Amino acid sequence: MRGRRIVRLSFLTGLVILGLLAIFVLQASGKDFLGFFVPVTGPTKIAKEEAVKKAQDALKAVGVTPAAMTAELIEENPGGRTLWQVKAGEDYEMWIDASSGEKKFFLAHKKVATSAGKPAAAKEKLPAESAYSIAKGQALKMGLSLPGSKPSEVQFMDGLGVIRFKWVREEGGYRYRDDWILLGADPYTGELLGYHKNYFSNKPASLTVKVEKERAAEIASKFAEAIGFELDGKREELMLVNPNYRWTKEVKKMPSPEVRLAWVFSIEKPEGEGEIWVDAATGEVLGGEESL
Repeated sequence: MRGRRIVRLSFLTGLVILGLLAIFVLQASGKDFLGFFVPVTGPTKIAKEEAVKKAQDALKAVGVTPAAMTAELIEENPGGRTLWQVKAGEDYEMWIDASSGEKKFFLAHKKVATSAGKPAAAKEKLPAESAYSIAKGQALKMGLSLPGSKPSEVQFMDGLGVIRFKWVREEGGYRYRDDWILLGADPYTGELLGYHKNYFSNKPASLTVKVEKERAAEIASKFAEAIGFELDGKREELMLVNPNYRWTKEVKKMPSPEVRLAWVFSIEKPEGEGEIWVDAATGEVLGGEESL
C-alpha cells in the first residue's frame, strides 16, 4: 500500500507553536503541510476501513454527517509514525495512528477558511474561557486527547481568525521544547477548527543536572563565538530537547525522538533568532536552532 511521508521541518519553538495555525490556513487553501511527500509502504494494525469509521464516528459525535471519505497512508516525521490521512471531501481531515488508532490531527478545512476571512470587527469575540469550553467539549466528544490541566498558553490570532490553546508536554517538571498539543477554535463561536497532538519524543533517560548554568553558559558562549554569534542573555533555562548537532559535522536533518535535558541559551543574530543547547549532564553541545 502506498501513501505519503510528511517530513515536518524543524523551526524555533515560537514558529512551531504558531505552525498549527499556519497549517490550518495553508491546508484550507489547498496547500500541503509544511513538508515533502514520498511513498510509504508496509502493514498496519489499524485497517483502512477501521480508520475511516473512526473518523466518521468522530464527526457524527458533533452533529456532522460527512461526505464520502477517502484514506491513504502517510508517515509523519519527526517520529516516523505511520498515519491514516482520512478526508471527508474538501471539508474535513483527520490523521489516525495506524498502529494505535489514536486521533492525532483534525482540521475543518472550509470552516478555517471562513473564520480566517471574517472581518476583525464582524462581531464581538467570546471570552477565551468560553471559547475554550465550547471547543474542548467538541474535541472530547470526537475522542481527541486533551490534558486534564488548563492550557499553558492562550492566544488570539486575529490575522488567522483563530484562538489557539496550547499545552506543552512535561516530564519531571521540565518542558519538552518541541512536544505539544494545540487546539484551534473560532474566536466568535468557540467552534473547534483544528487539533494536533505532536508527541514524538521519547522519555528522557535521565534528568540529572551535573553542569550548572554558569559552566553551561561558558560552553555555549565559546561555541557561539566559533560559529559567529554571541549569547544575548534573553533565555537561559533547562528544557528537554531533541539533539540535532546543528553547526557540526554530525548535524541531523530530521530531529530524533532521543531526548536530553539541556541548558537552552538564546543567541544574538542580525536577523531572526537562535538557540544553543548544552547537555545538562555532560556539557556536550547538542546543537540548537536558528531562524532567518
